[in-house]
Amino acid sequence: MLNLAVIGAGRYGSNIICAFKQLEVTGVAKLVSICDINEKVLKSQSEKYNVKGYVDYKEMLEKERIDAVAVATPDPFHREPCVFAAKRGIHIFVEKPMDITVEGCFEMIEAAKKNNVLLQVDFHKRYDPYH
Repeated sequence: MLNLAVIGAGRYGSNIICAFKQLEVTGVAKLVSICDINEKVLKSQSEKYNVKGYVDYKEMLEKERIDAVAVATPDPFHREPCVFAAKRGIHIFVEKPMDITVEGCFEMIEAAKKNNVLLQVDFHKRYDPYH
């Protein structure tokens, strides 16, 4: 069973948390923990889904046994947790845009390659006819 975590429990993160919880019935994956710097949001989501909450993603990724993490923080804050996770051998699913700079994107890609982890960017509206 894969152990999953989410960094960023707000707008987009809440959807990922819900989806990850639904995976538990398959027996393939389990949502282990979530992280958000907004303690009100964190408390609400961790209680709603009965999952451990952290305000510091580094603490969460160091204390918990996580196989893959979804990063749903505001756009300027994608790079740092992704690189941190990659260095710990944790696979990454990150919301678009990957980063706000090309250099940040390359740093994330290199960290994933160097640590042999998967790095996937979510383009959830890719096939929406409107877009």
